[in-house]
Amino acid sequence: MKKTVKILFGIIVLAVILNRIDPAAAQESKKVSVKKVTIQQEISSAIAGLKSASAEKQKVAIMEITRLAYSDHFGITAQAVPELIKLLKDEENAQKITVEQEGGTKTFIVEGLSVQAIRALAAIGDKRALPPLKEIVASGPAIVGEISTKAGYAAQAVLSIDKKEEFTNKLRNLSNKERIDFLIAEIKNAEYLPANEPLFVNLIIGYLTEIGSPAVAPIIDLLREALDVDLAGGKAEKFYTSYVYYIIPSVLGNIGDRRAIPILEMMLKVKADTGLADFAAAAIKKINALNP
Repeated sequence: MKKTVKILFGIIVLAVILNRIDPAAAQESKKVSVKKVTIQQEISSAIAGLKSASAEKQKVAIMEITRLAYSDHFGITAQAVPELIKLLKDEENAQKITVEQEGGTKTFIVEGLSVQAIRALAAIGDKRALPPLKEIVASGPAIVGEISTKAGYAAQAVLSIDKKEEFTNKLRNLSNKERIDFLIAEIKNAEYLPANEPLFVNLIIGYLTEIGSPAVAPIIDLLREALDVDLAGGKAEKFYTSYVYYIIPSVLGNIGDRRAIPILEMMLKVKADTGLADFAAAAIKKINALNP
């Protein structure tokens, strides 16, 4: 009899726990799990490409890793860092320029596998890349004439990785609401988001995507604010709307919440004569795919 009572009690407790599970949260967790698996499969394939003896396959792999790094909010692409570091030494598949300088002729790498690997490492933002990148920075001038060299690209990568750590530290001890407020403030701060630093734009996309559903309403309000400025014929004095029109649709598409559809459809109409409408269209497509 006691055993039967214990079993019944256990069933009741389990039922109570199951009833408390938020279906929306469970669905979001499932989407995140699927995305992690997908990125893991893609990065494993790309790493195999890095190890190939074919320079063309290595090039394709680096491009794929760079693309994944900008949408990887779980740190999975960091698995490629050791192989990318090895490619920093590649000179066989490099484009070079030769210039006359005091003391004779000098040759500098300006493109090729090693430079592409630098770009990928900058996108990933892993501190393990800093020592070899700093060695490259010390090896030569950042610019020759008006052309960026391998050392110049490495210097930019070092700056990006250092700033990523600084940015991440700011968010570490904040609550979700505080993170959302901070990230929205950063979106509005054009000085912090110069066009030549896409890493930070993607960091913001990553953090807002990670926050998920709680971020949806505040960023919808931000997108509506930007659209209202445009509809009123303003010039976005309050903030730099082009960042809003890229970042917010990207986040809403990643989260996949159908509450975003009306504002994205509004953006499609307001920005129909610009390329920015493509971001809204892509987000709507992703949301519909995530909610069949």
